[in-house]
Parts: sequence; structure tokens; C-alpha cells
Amino acid sequence: LFLLFKMLLFHYVFLPLPKSNIFLLKTMSKFRLNKILKKTKRPNKAFVNWGSAISFLVLIEGKSIEEMNKRTHELRKIFAEKHVIVFGFLTTKDKKRESTQAIFDKVLTKKDLTLFKNPPKITMEWIKNTPCDVLINLIQPENTVANILVATSNAKTKCGQQNSVPQLLDLMIQFDKTPTENELLEQILFYLKS
Repeated sequence: LFLLFKMLLFHYVFLPLPKSNIFLLKTMSKFRLNKILKKTKRPNKAFVNWGSAISFLVLIEGKSIEEMNKRTHELRKIFAEKHVIVFGFLTTKDKKRESTQAIFDKVLTKKDLTLFKNPPKITMEWIKNTPCDVLINLIQPENTVANILVATSNAKTKCGQQNSVPQLLDLMIQFDKTPTENELLEQILFYLKS
């Protein structure tokens, strides 16, 4: 592992990272995810339905601040009678993040990720310490950053699209094709309200 770290550090500092080493970064992220899952204890784990849930943490992704602001506005209408916290993952290295007025509660960009493409510790602590009854992950399941954030959360119930890590979510929705955020949210809310 140490030799692997040295090799990756050498490539990252002195050479541009070739496409073949993206596999190495994904492997390190999956290693991190498994480590978090083994370490995480959820004493308050329980299925919380719509009627008994007070607060929701919703993870969304977008290519621009404007796109995520629009989505956040729609989510605040859907969760009008509930307390909702919106976490945005910006899939681009947006330089205008500070200058643009964001209406969501927290944002993470690709620029903020660590050397191994993991979320920084301060973001993971924020997710862990944010009290919520239900976490809804609307980010695609192959996104390892989102999976790490979901694993870190202390939410009573975690919902999202089915992925390759079954112990990550309590309520998994399976689709034949890749759903839109609206389709996924509609299905999750249907089961929470049932």
C-alpha cells in the first residue's frame, strides 16, 4: 500500500495522470468507502416514513450553480411542510462558485476533492453532524463521492437508487434504465408516503 501511495504521488506531482490510472483512483475511493462502512455505527437506524419524518437531507448534482439553484427551488416546494437541507455536488470545477448566489445549503465541487478524489474531511464531518431523519441520494449510484457521503451520514433512513453496495442504503429503488432525478425522487416519495 505504501509503494502504491508513493507511485500515485509521483504520478500526481510530476506527471499528468494518464487515463489508465483512473482505475487506481477509483480503487482507492472504493477502499475508503468500505473502510467507512465498517467503521460507521448507526444506533438510531430505523425506517422513518413521510408522516413521522421532520428533516430531510437531499443530495443533488449538477453542472452549474444555476441548474442546482433551480432544482433546489423545486425541492423546497415538494418538501414545503418539512425541513429540508440540500447538498449540491457540482460536477465541474466551477470558478464562479463564490460569486454566484446559491440557495442550497452546502456545495462540493470537483476542485474540492482530495488527491484520491474523496470528499474532504470537513465536508464529511458536516454530513455526519447534520441531523436528519431521512437522507435522499439523487446522485447516480456509480458516483463514489456521493456513496462516501451517504456512508458517512447518521440519518435514520437512507434512500436512493440501487447500487453495488447494498449495505449503503435502507430503501433502494431499482430501475431498468437510468432514471432522471425527478423519476427517482417520485419513486422514493411514493414508498415513504405508503
